[in-house]
Amino acid sequence: MNALGKKYIKDVMDGNILVCEHIQNLVAKHLDDQKKKDFPYHFDAKYAAWRVDQIPKRWRHSQGSAAGKPFNMQPWQSFIWGMLFGWKTEDGWRRYLKWYLSVARKNGKTEMLATTANDIFISTKSYAPEIYSAATKKDQAKKTFQQASIMMKFAQKNSAYLRKHIDILKYAITFDKKDGFFHYLSSDYDKMDSLNPQVAVVDEFHAHKTAEIVNVLESGQGARDEPLLAITTTAGKGSSIQGPCHKFQGVCYKILNGELINERVLPSIFTFDKGDEWENPEMWGKSNPNLDVSVSMDFLKMRYQAALTEGFVTELDFKTKNLNLWVNESIDGFIPDKLWMADQETFDESILLGKRCTIGLDVGGLGDFTAYVLYFPDVDGQEYVLFRPFVDEETAIDRTKNDNINMLEWQDQGFLEIIEADDERPVVKMLLDDAENYDLQAIAYDVYKSKEIIRALEDIGFDCRAMSQTMRVMSGPTTELFKKFHKGPTVQHNSHPVARWQNGNAVLKIDDNENFKIHKGKSTDKVDLMVAMVMAYGMWLQLMEENEMSYLEVDDVIKF
Repeated sequence: MNALGKKYIKDVMDGNILVCEHIQNLVAKHLDDQKKKDFPYHFDAKYAAWRVDQIPKRWRHSQGSAAGKPFNMQPWQSFIWGMLFGWKTEDGWRRYLKWYLSVARKNGKTEMLATTANDIFISTKSYAPEIYSAATKKDQAKKTFQQASIMMKFAQKNSAYLRKHIDILKYAITFDKKDGFFHYLSSDYDKMDSLNPQVAVVDEFHAHKTAEIVNVLESGQGARDEPLLAITTTAGKGSSIQGPCHKFQGVCYKILNGELINERVLPSIFTFDKGDEWENPEMWGKSNPNLDVSVSMDFLKMRYQAALTEGFVTELDFKTKNLNLWVNESIDGFIPDKLWMADQETFDESILLGKRCTIGLDVGGLGDFTAYVLYFPDVDGQEYVLFRPFVDEETAIDRTKNDNINMLEWQDQGFLEIIEADDERPVVKMLLDDAENYDLQAIAYDVYKSKEIIRALEDIGFDCRAMSQTMRVMSGPTTELFKKFHKGPTVQHNSHPVARWQNGNAVLKIDDNENFKIHKGKSTDKVDLMVAMVMAYGMWLQLMEENEMSYLEVDDVIKF
C-alpha cells in the first residue's frame, strides 16, 4: 500500500475522516485479513504501492479543467486500488475478481473505472485481452469508453511503446502486440454470449432492470486467469430498489459485516449510515469522498437549496445523485408547507362569481372524506381554488377526541361540512349552489364510490367525466400544480386549514420516468382535497386540449 493508501487507513481507524460503517468495515477487513493464518490470499504491500504509484505517472484526466493533467489520486482511491491490485492468490493472481463501487456523482467514478480498464489492458499477462464497457444503453457504455480513449491518447504522448502498439479508433481501442481490444456494447448486442472478457466494466448499475448483462459478462470470464468485473453506480430510486443493483448492494453489506463470506468481491460503498440526516452538510462527505476536489461543498449546498425550493423531484435527485441515498417509490410530502402558505392572501369568494371553473370530485365512505375542489384558471391574471370537504359526524367527533384533529372547530369556522354517514344530499346541494354562482365547465370524478352521486349530477345536466387515477393520467396535472407552487405565481387557496392539513399528509408515488401522483395508500392520513384539486386542474387541462384554448384566452368553452 502506498503512502496515500496508508494515510487513508490510519485516518479512518483514528476517526480523522467521517466515513460510513461500510467503509469502516472494509478497512477493518483489509487489516484483519492480513492477520489470518491458513488464509489462501496474501497482501503484497510492495507491489500494491508500486502499482498504484504508476497510475498518476501513466494516466491523465480526461475532462474539464484537469484534462491532460496527471491523475490527481486521492487517498480513498489509493486505498481501493491498493486492495484491488495488492491482494493476491497463492498462485500470484489477483484475489478480487469483482469490484463494486457505489459513490455519489462527480466523485470521479467513471474516470476511475476507465483508468482501471486501461491499466489492466496494457499490463495484463493474458494474451488477447478483451475489455468491454457495458450498459443498458449504448450512450452510457460509450461514456466510459470515450473517457478511456481520451486517457489513452494522453498516455501515448508520453510513451513510445503505446504509440507503437495502441490504435485508438472510433468504436474500439486495439493492442496489436497482444491482439487485444477495448469495445463498448449495450444490452441489445446480439453476440453477448460469445464474449470472453478480461475486464468488463459496468457503469450506473442502478439503471439495469435485470442482472442479465452482468451475468453474461461474468459467466464469459471463466477461461481467464484473473478477470475483473468492475461495477460502479450511484443510488437509484423508485422501482430500481427492486432491481439487481440494490439487491447486490445488500449482499455487499453482508460481506462487509461478516454475515456472508465471499473473498473474491471487493465492495466499496460510500453512503450514509442509518439515522444520518440528509439535511446535515457534515454528513455529505460520507457519500462524497472527493469533496472539495472534484465536487465542492458550495455546489452541494446549491443543490441542497434547489432541493428545498424546487420540490421533491429536485430533492429526489439530490438524495440519489449527490448523496448516494436509495429512495423508495414513495416520497413524503406534496407541496412543502412553506411554499403552500407563501404569498397567500385572504379573499372573499364573491370575487369569483361568474368566473370559469372546473371541479374535481372525490367521494368517500364512512370514516373517509368526500371532497370537491373548484379550480379557477384566470381571475384577473390570478388562479384560485375553493375547497369543499365533507365528513360524517361520527368520524369528526372521534378524530377531534382521539387524534387531536379539531374537525368540530373547523366546522364552526365554516371550513368543514359535517354530514350524516352515506348521505350525499348535502354534497349535491352545495355543488348546485356553486354551479349557480360560478361558470362551471365540467366535473372530473374518481369512479370509486361515486356512482350514485354522479348519476344524480348527470340527471341534473352536469358534464361529468371519469378521471382514471393511474400514473399516466394523474402525473401531468400533479406535476404542473407542483410547479405552480414552487415557481409561481402561486395558486390562491385562502389558507384553508383542512387543505393545509391534507397537503401535509400527502405521499407521492414516483415511477422510473419521474412521473408522480399522490399515493392514497401510503399517505399518512386523508388527502382527498389534494386529489380533488389535481383532478380539477387536470379537467381544465383536458378542456384546453379539447378546445385548443390558450391558458388566458378562452372563448369557445362548452357551457351547460
